[in-house]
Amino acid sequence: MRKLALALALLSALPLAAKVKNKHKEFVPVAIGDARTIAGHYVGIERDFEIDIDVSAAGKVSGTLHRFGTLTPLGNVVIDGAELRSNALRATYVDRILNGDHAMGLLTHDITLEHDGLTLTRLFCRKQ
Repeated sequence: MRKLALALALLSALPLAAKVKNKHKEFVPVAIGDARTIAGHYVGIERDFEIDIDVSAAGKVSGTLHRFGTLTPLGNVVIDGAELRSNALRATYVDRILNGDHAMGLLTHDITLEHDGLTLTRLFCRKQ
């Protein structure tokens, strides 16, 4: 009986010894006041999904999408608040907060990516 009680006590303590992992992730939209602030290189999946945004001196936004070896120019780029839309991409300029750490970038929408057996419909691309 004593061994049974000890075994039960050990089994009930196992969940307490298990490592608990909590991730707090939040995407806060950031309105784009000056298009020059978003110019740069954004990496979602290194060498597989990257975005380059250029802004001319006149403020015209252009860029390219590198998607699994295919280079697609971003045409008809429109910026509306935090939203960036083009012929090939729809994204929101965000501040990603992950366990208290901040990173600026583009959160893509309406995509379908197959990567390492996962199907992604959104992807955060961090500004480098």
